Amino acid sequence: MLSPLITGCIIAFVLNLLMKRLESWYFPHSQNQFVIKSRRPVCIFLSILTWALILALILALICTLVIPELVSSFALIGKEIPPTLEWLYHFVSDNLDGIPSLQQLLLNLNLNWSVLVQKLISYISLGVGDVINTALAVITGVFGLLTNLLIGIIFALYLLLDKERLLRQFSRLFEAHLKPKKYQQFLRLMRTANESFSSFIVGQFTEAIILGLLCTAGMFLLRLPYAAMTGAVVGATALIPIVGAYIGAGIGAFMILTVDPMKA
Repeated sequence: MLSPLITGCIIAFVLNLLMKRLESWYFPHSQNQFVIKSRRPVCIFLSILTWALILALILALICTLVIPELVSSFALIGKEIPPTLEWLYHFVSDNLDGIPSLQQLLLNLNLNWSVLVQKLISYISLGVGDVINTALAVITGVFGLLTNLLIGIIFALYLLLDKERLLRQFSRLFEAHLKPKKYQQFLRLMRTANESFSSFIVGQFTEAIILGLLCTAGMFLLRLPYAAMTGAVVGATALIPIVGAYIGAGIGAFMILTVDPMKA
């Protein structure tokens, strides 16, 4: 029952990071009543719009740069596997002079690697079908989560529109029920948590953008393939703390491996 409210608090916290900055830019010294009354709703709307654009840009980069390149890489791998297996088969069979029985067995196999790869792909496709069915079942369950998310967004809007009054009320509530020393410790804890999480979220986004741009520029300078795609993946996965950039680098290395192992 509390999950939509907790979600709303998290959404309000994230939106508030940008909303505070926008309010400091939205005619901060104006005494016009319309400006004063419209400042909070306009800045909330602009904050929501900005975050929505950021998420849409990330999804667009993934859909336009990453997914098509992944599909083409797997297609390339599928084309390269039969000749490689054929070469490996002949290499092994030609170098087994010391074991005539095994050499004769390999020669008698007369394997059609293209057919084998096609069968393997068909088996994988069947497995993908099962995965898709499972994914559809999960998506059906996601509608409940979307309902909670919608309630959370509405709750977040109420929190942001009236945050000063709510802060005063909670402050009086805790001050009335806590000893002065405990109350001061509680305030210090809340201030530290607010500063730490605010700095972390802003810093994580800044780091992700810098890493993505530097990775793309460096790969272009080194004439490595899939520069834009790898930069987009590194930037998106860098939002995951600690391991995100390494995940992006691993995906990029795999993509380059399909073209040139030495460059990978």
